[in-house]
Amino acid sequence: MSQNGNYDFLVLGQGLAGSLLAWRLLRRGRRVLVMDDG
Repeated sequence: MSQNGNYDFLVLGQGLAGSLLAWRLLRRGRRVLVMDDG
C-alpha cells in the first residue's frame, strides 16, 4: 500500500464491480485506493 497518499484512482465500494475495476487498474500499473464502509 502506498504510504504517501498518491493514488491514480479511488474506488468506492469493494463489491464485485469495485473489486474487478481495482484489479484491472492494478494490472495496468495504476495505483488504486479501495474504500468500503464495511
